[in-house]
Amino acid sequence: MSDWQGIGTLIGSSDSVTSDLLDKLNLRLEDEDNDRFYQDDKLGFLTDAQIEVASMLHNDLLSEFVRTESDVDLLEVGHLLTSFDSSKGVLKGAEGIVNVYLQELDKYATIKPFKEIKFFKETGFRGGSDTNPIAYVESGYLKLLIDTYTDEVIDIFHLQIPDDLTIDSVDPILNKAFHGILLDWAEAKAWKIDHKNDRAKTAMDSAINQINLANQRVGE
Repeated sequence: MSDWQGIGTLIGSSDSVTSDLLDKLNLRLEDEDNDRFYQDDKLGFLTDAQIEVASMLHNDLLSEFVRTESDVDLLEVGHLLTSFDSSKGVLKGAEGIVNVYLQELDKYATIKPFKEIKFFKETGFRGGSDTNPIAYVESGYLKLLIDTYTDEVIDIFHLQIPDDLTIDSVDPILNKAFHGILLDWAEAKAWKIDHKNDRAKTAMDSAINQINLANQRVGE
């Protein structure tokens, strides 16, 4: 298994990155003729692997996943995360909210976990103002704490859920440096289904070790 830092050099010059990844997965599974798994199954393994690997990587490693919901009228009741990105939702849920920009106030909100907001409410301290806006997610809704909501328009930056991979038109958006991890993860899923538990564990351990290493290096 390859260290994540050098994986980008493994990407070939084929027209489709997905096709190239599929070829590599075929070799790992010793299944170039699709005798063990249908091709669509293997594309499904790769699709699921991209989502699951991205969900475990630090947000700072996922710049390619950031999508903007622009010019959104701020609602005091909040904005349902599952409505974002044409109802595809947000990768990582609440943790997938990267930034919120308030246009009229010309400020970015401080994003806080709901447990801190709950503490504010329980202690009677509201928190949040026009000078220090706070964004949080409660029960699947993105909400903001500011003094006035009238005429406020916001831009919401969040991690997108990627489309299903296809050979012809949809390649991974996960950075190429992590494609080796993606392959390890997809391989583990395949071996698990094929009841090759030892091989599944070896591939999954490799993926998780590389994810942990990449996350540890964030901020170093």
